[in-house]
Amino acid sequence: MNTAQKIALAVTLIALVVGGIVISSVVQDQHRREQQHQNACDGVTIDPNGEARAVSAFPTDCP
Repeated sequence: MNTAQKIALAVTLIALVVGGIVISSVVQDQHRREQQHQNACDGVTIDPNGEARAVSAFPTDCP
């Protein structure tokens, strides 16, 4: 394996790791949004301190 191949392999591996981190972050963000929406449909919201509060308005697309 020559130097160019080693560099290409290293760049590919780094890209895969970074891509995995980005995908994981997007999935976690989507899950958080879905959970917040479900909480709002259930009449609860979580404030920045982690305290549960009653919602003042329900989302219009609750099941």
